Amino acid sequence: PTQAYGLSKLINEVTAESFGRRNRMKVTCIRPTYIMFPELVPGIAARVGSPGKVPPATHPNPAVAAALREPLSPLRCYVEPGDLARLFRLALEHDGASYELFYGSASDSFEPRPTLSYLERMYGGLPEVRKPWVYDRNPHAAAIDYSHALDVLGWEPTSDWVRMSGLGRQPAS
Repeated sequence: PTQAYGLSKLINEVTAESFGRRNRMKVTCIRPTYIMFPELVPGIAARVGSPGKVPPATHPNPAVAAALREPLSPLRCYVEPGDLARLFRLALEHDGASYELFYGSASDSFEPRPTLSYLERMYGGLPEVRKPWVYDRNPHAAAIDYSHALDVLGWEPTSDWVRMSGLGRQPAS
């Protein structure tokens, strides 16, 4: 974590894991990425299609207007509400380890540029890429790995940013 919000989430997960280790209860943590409600897609698509542009918050729904004013997820990861709901349902039905952590993310990002080149430009470099074949297969793959949810729960997202937004993608260089 680089900010207090992320640190507070991590502290909560460590605390939850300690309860799970006592073997009196099973604890499951789910880390969803940016939840991309359908009404947010046009505004987010406009912002990523025109970097630096924040659309005016004129949406009639105040919650949508506020969400469109917020900074975008720097990793450009997202998850659709229906996919996230399925992840929660599968996690609730799962009778697994005393502590589990699952990431909820679409398999792609909402960034028009290829993920690794975007992240390298954004952060000035890349950490070790643990699964480079993922980005060989899909240059726009998400930076968040949901494979534990796939392996343990059989959960896989159904999202596709190009389909949702109507935006194209920049080719990998």
